[in-house]
Amino acid sequence: MSDGVRTWLTGVGVALAVSLPPTLIAQILDALSDDDLNNPVTVPLSLLVMLGPVAGGWAVGRHRPSRPLLVGAAAGAAALAVVALLGAIRRASAGDDVEPFVVPVMVLWGGVLGAVGSFLGGRTARTRS
Repeated sequence: MSDGVRTWLTGVGVALAVSLPPTLIAQILDALSDDDLNNPVTVPLSLLVMLGPVAGGWAVGRHRPSRPLLVGAAAGAAALAVVALLGAIRRASAGDDVEPFVVPVMVLWGGVLGAVGSFLGGRTARTRS
């Protein structure tokens, strides 16, 4: 396995390790709520989910791949694609409406956040070496 793929997998793993627990908690809370009102806990959980791609991108940037922003963006996008697909599957299986634009928007947002994290990770790697 090439170093680029290994770095990407590391970034995806870190991003999912940060994003999946709050995603699962939010999905459970959403499934248990009997009304359409948002639970006040979902905002902090959503922020934690968005930290996942940044953390994954940061891990990518620390490895200093040849194209850090691209690899970081790909790792963040892949992680939020998994998160968005899990949410869409859960909502569809519960008979709730699934907005068709949510998954592509989450993937794009994950790519942006992953690139930001990769940039930050590369900057901290340079200052310490």
